[in-house]
Amino acid sequence: MSTAKLILYNFARSSCSWRVRAMLEHKKLSYQYRPVMILKGESIYPADDPFLRANVLAISEMIVSGIQPLQNVGVMWFARKFAQGDKSKELEWAQYWIENKFEKLENVLKNHSGRFTVGDQFTLADICLVPQVYNAKRYAVNMNLNNVSTRMSSNRSITILKRSIKSPPNHELFDQASLKSQYMKEVDDMKRLYDSYYRNYRKCYRKDQSLSQVPNDRFTDRIRLPLGKMKTVADVFESRNIKLKKKIGKGGYGVVYRAEFQKGDSKMEIAVKMINLRKSSNMKRMLEHLKIEIFILESYPHPNIILLMDHLMIDDHAYIIMELANCGSLHDEVERCGALKEDLVYEYFVQILKALLYLHTFRIAHRDLKLENLLLTMSKQDSQTKIVKMTDFGLSAEVYKPREGRIKTGTYGGTRDYMAPEIVRLDVYEDFDDECCLEYDPFKADIWALGVCLYEMLTSYLPFETRTKEAVFEAQINRDWHFPKRYVISKAAKRLTRSMLEPDPSRRIDPFGIWMHEWIQQCYIQNRGWKSTYGRTTTTTTTISESPSSYNQK
Repeated sequence: MSTAKLILYNFARSSCSWRVRAMLEHKKLSYQYRPVMILKGESIYPADDPFLRANVLAISEMIVSGIQPLQNVGVMWFARKFAQGDKSKELEWAQYWIENKFEKLENVLKNHSGRFTVGDQFTLADICLVPQVYNAKRYAVNMNLNNVSTRMSSNRSITILKRSIKSPPNHELFDQASLKSQYMKEVDDMKRLYDSYYRNYRKCYRKDQSLSQVPNDRFTDRIRLPLGKMKTVADVFESRNIKLKKKIGKGGYGVVYRAEFQKGDSKMEIAVKMINLRKSSNMKRMLEHLKIEIFILESYPHPNIILLMDHLMIDDHAYIIMELANCGSLHDEVERCGALKEDLVYEYFVQILKALLYLHTFRIAHRDLKLENLLLTMSKQDSQTKIVKMTDFGLSAEVYKPREGRIKTGTYGGTRDYMAPEIVRLDVYEDFDDECCLEYDPFKADIWALGVCLYEMLTSYLPFETRTKEAVFEAQINRDWHFPKRYVISKAAKRLTRSMLEPDPSRRIDPFGIWMHEWIQQCYIQNRGWKSTYGRTTTTTTTISESPSSYNQK
């Protein structure tokens, strides 16, 4: 049996569509619904003059009102009553009336048709005619007697009709109200899913092992060399079927290597992040950051969060083994391409938002969201699509205050260009006003950082770069930033960016407010839904070896 997915094309407000969909649902057949606004055909394919337009409308009405009713349930009930259970009589009755109507239509088309139903241009009449010819063939009507109708519904007309339905420029043919309704349903489903996550999280919070209760020397495997046959770091990795290759990245405290994992005959490229703990002036704090990162990656897998495979410590070096993001970071993409096209920004932004909302549901604040920490990898389902992978959770915080959702802090973290004003204020005034160091909402701060990421993808610039911390704070509070005029950016995208870069945290938009924003909805309709390559909300974790100290007890 074919595994091809059914596609239901129909006029969005047709009285027939619900019956077809009810049948498909009853038979549990998977299908894709594509509503077609045939009434829009007149504006998409307008006639050249009023006389021609009148003919188009008259012929369209003749086709729809004269032939279409034979598909009506009431009419077919009358046909069955007339046939008294004789299928051949029922078919004969339908054939008689369809042939009768097509005969009258044929006489009209002889006077008006050219290359198409009316003249030499594709019009609404062609959109109405093609499905009726299909319907006539379904009732075994001899269409050889209707040469003009058959010719008008030839492959050329059908090809143009299909192209008008499927091609991205002609979105008017799609019922936007139906797509918007579908979008609202998906957002509601997402809300219910994340609400269930949060309810389960609150129930098991006191039962699960809390991050703060795990000692820094017990959150991963520790190996002191030499150990048995293992004399070097390479020996340790070889025992885990991993072969280190070339260096692909370097930071202040460590190096990232490309590596190869082999299991049987299959090989897989992975990344190994090495962190030199001796370089840190505060090893205890470094271990705490490392513990947080491993805890989050193990406990909260998501399609848009980098996949953790294993972790260990060898002497004074920590190693995090994860999937390889082979397309660099979003920062590299912007550096290489400049300002990204808005539809591409939308694809990346939706993925980042999904990962961030997922973390916030479990009361995890990233606190260092920036383009450098958003990696890209090619989709396995679509070679033209890149998947965003969020990484670097060393500064993240596990927050659980049901009434407030806040954390108390006397310190600040992250990258200044992406810091929210309530955090920059701590940096600017910490020596002058102790009252400012009470607390801030890290989830609202993440939304600000996400807004900076959106601005940077749209313009290739940072909104508050190359300034002192005092000047940055004043610019943030006074909304002293703008979009460069040389870039074509939609008003909806600008409004969303401004709502995210709102200096007052209490008025700053929240994640579900972003989902409901007009820019996200418009892009959803233009793209006719989420891409399947990044639209999943579940994932499967692949591990190289089972760590005995795994946090993942949920």
